[in-house]
Formats: sequence, C-alpha cells, structure tokens
Amino acid sequence: MSQESQVDELAGFCTFMLAKRAARMDKNPSTGAALKLPASRVPKFVAGTKFKAVVDLKAAKRKADKAGK
Repeated sequence: MSQESQVDELAGFCTFMLAKRAARMDKNPSTGAALKLPASRVPKFVAGTKFKAVVDLKAAKRKADKAGK
C-alpha cells in the first residue's frame, strides 16, 4: 500500500485502504481487567465486483437480471 494514497486497488478483485480505529475500553478475557486500547490504523478490505461474482453466484445473477431490466 502506497503511503501517499493509502488506497490500493486490484482491478475488479478488491480494494485495500487504511481505516482509523478510535481509542476504546476493552477487557482482558482471562482476568477481566479493564484495558485502554489506543487509537490505531488498520487495513480494510473491500471486495470488488468480479470477486463477489465468483464467490456469490446468486448475487451476481440477481445483479445481472436487475441490470437487464
């Protein structure tokens, strides 16, 4: 992922981008102690149309039918 754009796309397959995650309170599952998690940046994956068509054939057919009307 390039630092300037912070968005990389693999044409038709997917898009990767950086998303900001706000600081929040959580708890340690083994002790139950409260933890403060800092703000961070995490990768976000958005599936492209070609990828969706391969994974979910019914949705692709519905989309094609809708476009044909």
